[in-house]
Amino acid sequence: MDGSSCIRYLYGDLNWVLGGQLKEYADKILNFIKAFESLGAKLVFFFDGTTVGRKRPVWIERRQRDLQNVYKIFDYLSESKTLSYVDPDLFMPPPGLGTRSIIKDVCNCEVIVVLC
Repeated sequence: MDGSSCIRYLYGDLNWVLGGQLKEYADKILNFIKAFESLGAKLVFFFDGTTVGRKRPVWIERRQRDLQNVYKIFDYLSESKTLSYVDPDLFMPPPGLGTRSIIKDVCNCEVIVVLC
């Protein structure tokens, strides 16, 4: 399973703007994995490793776009003073989620980090 592609779904309706819902996020991951295990499936998660040189320009563009989205989020918050007005299309996982560690250490699933 592509671990990175699951993050948005797994974080789901947790408050991503403020972050801090690490326990709830870990619970959602565990429930997700248990649903597959109840069907007899053993999940193996794949994550990208470091950004290789040839992909770096695209990585930089994405980080710059993410920074612009952060500015938009702060604009929403300063204008409306409420989280409900933050556009869900601006979703970005809170930093330091530790998704790979949760999957590997808490849920005891195999995690493979692709190096290239």
